[in-house]
Amino acid sequence: RERGSISETGAAAKLLRVNMAAAVGLPEGHLEPLRLVQYTRPGDRFESHVDWIPDESDSDLQTFGQRVATALVYLTDVPHSSGG
Repeated sequence: RERGSISETGAAAKLLRVNMAAAVGLPEGHLEPLRLVQYTRPGDRFESHVDWIPDESDSDLQTFGQRVATALVYLTDVPHSSGG
C-alpha cells in the first residue's frame, strides 16, 4: 500500500473535515491531518489494528492526544453497475 497526504486547503478536504468534526461532536481543530492510503497490489487490505498511541514518548500523543474516533472514507473508480 502507498501512503500520501492530502492538501487540506481545497474545498473538498475542508468539507470532509467539517463533516467529520460534526459527526464526532468535536471542533475541527481537534482532528488529525487527513491521510491517504492507496491499496495498489493484489492482496492489499485494511487490517485490524488499534488506533491509540501505546508509547508515552510518541510526540503525536502530546500533539493530538489519544484518538476517540476514526473515520474511514473509501474512494473508488469502480462503476456503480459493477459494485462500486
